Amino acid sequence: MPIPGWYRRCMAASSATSSRRRPHRVAGTPRTHKRVSVDLPVEVFDEIRAEVGRGNVPGYLLEAAEEKRRREALGEWLDLMDATHGPVSAESLEEARRIWDGLTG
Repeated sequence: MPIPGWYRRCMAASSATSSRRRPHRVAGTPRTHKRVSVDLPVEVFDEIRAEVGRGNVPGYLLEAAEEKRRREALGEWLDLMDATHGPVSAESLEEARRIWDGLTG
């Protein structure tokens, strides 16, 4: 059975943040990162820099991109589960809410 695209994207996004520092590249080895230039509105950039500090903006943007990819993969998986098993019933949702409220309340 082939690995679904949502699973590959989720795993790729999860493993990309496992190491914050890029490894030193040895001649002949494949690249693991690409350098890009991104234009952000000044207000957005200033807010990010205020939150994470001067040198951590690239890491912040990487985490944001990975989180978006994980959410998209989860959405695809949920769509697949709905297609396979049908949507979650209102009764099941209510039971889950009662359980959740009991745990968090």
